[in-house]
Amino acid sequence: MRTVLVTGANGLIGREFTRQYAADGWRVFATGIGMDSLAGLCAEYPAIAALEMDVTDFARVEEVAAQIDEPLDLVISNAGYYVDLLKRFGGTDYDAFRRMVEINTVGPLHLAETFAPLVERSLWKKMVFISARQGSISLNVTGGAYGYRASKAALNACIKSMSIDLLHRGIAVLALHPGYVSDTDELAPLTGAESVRHMRSVIRRYNLHETGSFLMFNDNPLPW
Repeated sequence: MRTVLVTGANGLIGREFTRQYAADGWRVFATGIGMDSLAGLCAEYPAIAALEMDVTDFARVEEVAAQIDEPLDLVISNAGYYVDLLKRFGGTDYDAFRRMVEINTVGPLHLAETFAPLVERSLWKKMVFISARQGSISLNVTGGAYGYRASKAALNACIKSMSIDLLHRGIAVLALHPGYVSDTDELAPLTGAESVRHMRSVIRRYNLHETGSFLMFNDNPLPW
């Protein structure tokens, strides 16, 4: 049985990753804050283990890794935070800025450093980070959103470095943009289920030869 760890599993995308992998027979370690919301999903799929874990609580992250202590084929770093996407120069919320960096950048890096030994023990050896198109410096033509853009651009820099540093350990690293996703907004081009289905196809296909890539949910490359 393949195993996957998902952070932010109680959000739209994380919940869908959890559901789809469990439905395909994977053992899923679903982590997040307020995991009681996954009770119904856990009842439907006994292979889901719901674990309370805040990615900014380093002690808890390390505790969960010690608790799992088995090979992880795949780690999906999905937990994220954003506000003030439309904020312009002069209106930056610096408390939110710091919080976004803490959750979107520092948390995923610590997660990777903590769980890499378990991933290395597996057959798949893959680590996926849910990034964002807004983290692309090359594609920024509208400005604004300083905190979110900076946190995701910094995450991308970490992902690129990890792809180099983990190469000799056989761990493939990938940055994925999920697209504009909503299950309630009729204008959204993708539902959570559709986005995750596409991303799982990319995750299944990519390998060590493509480590360090930044891709759209549909496998199209994105510039850094």
